[in-house]
Amino acid sequence: MNKRLIEEYIPIKAISAEASREKSIRHGHISTLHLWWARRPLVASRAAVFAALIPADAQPQLIDPQSREKAPYTINKFMIDLCKWEVRPEVLEEARRLIRESYPDNPPKVLDMFAGGGSIPLEALRLGCEAYALDLNPVAHIIELATLVYPQKYGAKLADDVRTWGEWVLERVRAEVGDLYPLIRDPEIAPQNDSLTPNPSPAGEGRRAKQMRMFQEAEQLEMDLPDAAEGDDDDPLDGTSADVPFGYVQPVAYLWTRTVTCPNPVCRAVVPLVRQTWLKKKKGDNVALAMLPHPTENRMAFYVRKARDPEDFGFDPAAFSERGNSVCGRCGSTVDSRYIKLEGKAGRMGAQMMATVCVRAKIRGKLYLSPDEHDLPVPNNETIRARIEALTAETGITPPDEEIGGSTRDFFTPLYGLNRFSDLFTARQLLTLLTFTKTVHEAHAAMMEQRIEAEYAKAITTYLGLLSSRLADWNSTICT
Repeated sequence: MNKRLIEEYIPIKAISAEASREKSIRHGHISTLHLWWARRPLVASRAAVFAALIPADAQPQLIDPQSREKAPYTINKFMIDLCKWEVRPEVLEEARRLIRESYPDNPPKVLDMFAGGGSIPLEALRLGCEAYALDLNPVAHIIELATLVYPQKYGAKLADDVRTWGEWVLERVRAEVGDLYPLIRDPEIAPQNDSLTPNPSPAGEGRRAKQMRMFQEAEQLEMDLPDAAEGDDDDPLDGTSADVPFGYVQPVAYLWTRTVTCPNPVCRAVVPLVRQTWLKKKKGDNVALAMLPHPTENRMAFYVRKARDPEDFGFDPAAFSERGNSVCGRCGSTVDSRYIKLEGKAGRMGAQMMATVCVRAKIRGKLYLSPDEHDLPVPNNETIRARIEALTAETGITPPDEEIGGSTRDFFTPLYGLNRFSDLFTARQLLTLLTFTKTVHEAHAAMMEQRIEAEYAKAITTYLGLLSSRLADWNSTICT
């Protein structure tokens, strides 16, 4: 057999640059399906598979856009064009032709016995090969099914049905736990004090009164408008799907910090362990939280500050906790990492909400609200834990209470007293994630009632399960 291209030459530098760029792709990439810690870049996998299959002296040819005739193409240029995320269809088809030419009887079989996230077998399939993937890890196996098997077996209809059943799950979860994520009155439009009445004379009315008048007029206008025509796109620009009425904002993120008590016996203030308080960094538009002593309580308070230039803040939003060490904002005592770990292991580490990030329907941009400046809803953990117990009793689905094992170099949370996987979530996060899990089970049962073919229902439910797992990654107390 002639030497393969991989034995002679691959444009490593160009492929490495494209592989590096691929890491930033967050839409349409298999890495967004589920986290896999050793995923190989698709473009590098494509290069390896292609170069291992064709002879070193292969001569690719493509249609010249100028002459409309086939013209020789250097293998170097061809490999660079082939190993791009946005590979052109004609380049990909030429790669398949070269492989067919090398294997005229049957498509070559490509076996990856340690397939992991499935990059190599996926690229083998893309190049027209017959791919086989194996892995002992069950998460990898599920990723491979969802990446390699189900899309080929069921086609585009599968994506539509996953979306349909995903919305089915989302609607039921929202109905069950949506009360834990209530809408907030927009402080820039609707005053918190409902007794405020507008100035009867628009000329000279105050800012608050003017906003209240606009609010009332908009409410009346909204009541007078006819129903939206079928097909109109009424989804908020931010991508949320809940119905947010005018004058309210929808929370999309809650920013918390862990806390410990100041070691100074005279002070004993609550010390936030926050490293930085940046909320938005944009040229001419910067938002951060100022951390100042609370006027009446023995703790620090957070206040939203805006500035065109970060120098105008009067403080450095990135100069708080460093290398695990903090400073008490009241007495100036050092709160070192050793003390923080001891407090955590003793169960004396607390939490404090710093801000709620909100969006308005139909309006781009985010609104940042601090609980020290606005009356924001805070979850009642006792009530939520009672709901978790009721869900467990009803379904048998339990919180992930297994102990976190292994080396603290791999998983550091036991150093701070977070010894079980359930410790990594707030009560509200746990209830929401358990509700998603329960509802995915219910979705599968509903598919069976509708007599959807069992293997197809299993495929749809696999993707719903992967989505729930993604939520667990995003919705924990140690997420970034």
